Amino acid sequence: MAKENKYNKIITIVLALIITVAAITIIYINLSKDENETENINGNNQENEIVLQTLYDDIYINYTLDQLQDLELITGSGGYINSVNVTTGPYELTGVSITTILDQFDILSENYSIRIKAADDYTKIFNLSYINGDIPVFNEAGEQIGTGGVTMIINYKENGEYLDYSVGPLRLAFIYEDGFTSSKIWIKQVVSILIIDD
Repeated sequence: MAKENKYNKIITIVLALIITVAAITIIYINLSKDENETENINGNNQENEIVLQTLYDDIYINYTLDQLQDLELITGSGGYINSVNVTTGPYELTGVSITTILDQFDILSENYSIRIKAADDYTKIFNLSYINGDIPVFNEAGEQIGTGGVTMIINYKENGEYLDYSVGPLRLAFIYEDGFTSSKIWIKQVVSILIIDD
């Protein structure tokens, strides 16, 4: 009888330990899941997500949003006008100039162009004139008021707020303080820049 009681006590203790370990495991898993869901809501788990890939002569430089923001930033006014003279903006745009991004490479050619690619695979090629800002600018009536003085940027903030995913997280945009650039050259959801020797 004493042996049976001792055996029952051992079984009870072992079962209690198993139940305790199982309960601790369930609590730990649920806490980890809650932390991951909170990270997803806040976007913190995307800190290391590549948002821009740049390529020249088989050399890749990839950027997270944080790494782009570590580059020299530029802020200025920019807006665009479409083919029926409807304007959008101007907005206060914040981002990195294309020339700052291109300066990360040792570009050997004196004449080159860039191919910008969007998330939907839309691509557009810009020659050196565009890269240097020799771009037509227009007033609100759609009349061309000049050429040049424009800064091409990879834009990540508009009026101090990060771009939403309908146009961002990155957009090709153009800063010009006293007019508008064509809507045809703005590109939303930019994912890559390829440098092409001409």
